[in-house]
Formats: sequence, C-alpha cells, structure tokens
Amino acid sequence: MTRTLGATDITPKIRVAVAVFLTTLSKEGRLRYGTVARAKQLFRLSRSSIQGIWALRDDPEALVQPRKPYSQRATRLSPDEVAARVAAVPLCQRQTLRALEAASGIPKSTLQRHLKNKVLRRFICRVKPTLSDAHKLQRLTWALAHVERPIGKIFVIFR
Repeated sequence: MTRTLGATDITPKIRVAVAVFLTTLSKEGRLRYGTVARAKQLFRLSRSSIQGIWALRDDPEALVQPRKPYSQRATRLSPDEVAARVAAVPLCQRQTLRALEAASGIPKSTLQRHLKNKVLRRFICRVKPTLSDAHKLQRLTWALAHVERPIGKIFVIFR
C-alpha cells in the first residue's frame, strides 16, 4: 500500500525506539498478543509500519538509515527538444494547448509540465486597431447626432 500524502517519514530514532519496545515485550522471538496495538497507540504509527520495523529488528543498519529518496522518472523529451518542436509549429497552430499538441506531437501533459517549469511561456498579443480619420469622423457625427444641444437658449442649472 502506498504512503498517505503528507505523511512524515519515520525518523531513525523512532524506528529504534519501536524496535526496542517490541523486543522487550517479545517472548522467544515472537510478539505477544496486543503488543502491536500497544506500540500503535504509544508511537502513533500504523500497524503495517510497526510490522515493518519488527521485520527489520535483526538488521540495525536498516533501522538507522533514513528513507531513500524516490528516483526521478526519466523524461522522453528534453526541454531543448520541446522548445525546438514548439518553435517549429506555425503560430496559427499554437493558439491552444490542444492545437499545439496535435501539431507538434507532444502530449498535452508534457506541455503543461514544461509551462510550469518555465521552459515554455504563454504569450498573449492583443492588437488594438487604430482608427482612420474617416472612421473617427463617422463616429463623432454619430455621437453628436444622439446628443441634444439647446441652441440659443441658456439653461441655468446652478445658482
């Protein structure tokens, strides 16, 4: 069974303490009934952890060594290869991750991982078109047509 997420490692000090506790309560190399339950309550460890420590009782080096770190899985594509493949894809096919996946042949999860590791980065380009003089005049006349302006009369709103 796999470890629970966020579970802390059992330190070598605690492992040795559990092994000593179990050996003091054992009789002729066998644990008495209820010993594992007592160790479980005392050290707040799972039954399988305590049984694993009991199995290692004859190997003191294994009890004292810290846990080996997990080896990192080898990736199929290097970051340089991913960058080169993405750069080779035309811009019109790079609009979404799904389109980029189809065009480059790189899985979407790999692209996500390289985005997270900052090998790739998102680029958003929004071009706001400038108005021509004729279009500005057309908009101004439309706006003025919808505004009521009194001509020749003076309205006094505030005194």
